[in-house]
Amino acid sequence: MIATSKYKCCLVQDQSGRIPLYFAAMRGRIKVVKDLIRAQPDLIRVDLCGDSFLHLFIQYNHLDALKLLVESANDGELLDSKDHDGNSILYLAVMLKQMKMR
Repeated sequence: MIATSKYKCCLVQDQSGRIPLYFAAMRGRIKVVKDLIRAQPDLIRVDLCGDSFLHLFIQYNHLDALKLLVESANDGELLDSKDHDGNSILYLAVMLKQMKMR
């Protein structure tokens, strides 16, 4: 739960139930995502309309943002999370052919 009312804006929903983190992830706004998670660390586990924000980064082809957060998250449970169809982020990336080779 949020400790103070200062960060309640992180949980404000639109008519479809989406919170600011959803839109930031969808648009690849990595700084906004980091700021929201820094303000409210529990947001990293919020269900974003059936997906995690990592899934949204893949769906919208924001792989650089995904890489930054995966490296900083270091959270196996989060990385193993499934979307609303039961797909992991790795499976989704392969399915959408969104892979980068160095």
